[in-house]
Amino acid sequence: MFHDGDYHKLRTEFQVRRNVDSAGSATFSTSLMDGTSGDAGADISV
Repeated sequence: MFHDGDYHKLRTEFQVRRNVDSAGSATFSTSLMDGTSGDAGADISV
């Protein structure tokens, strides 16, 4: 089991990496900026 602090750190790192991937995409999804589901935004940007 992860400690809560470890889980939060991993989750934050994962979110940062997703944001970097999205920003680096040639077709940046505006729906991600609007705060909708990250999965839906990823589908649109592909």
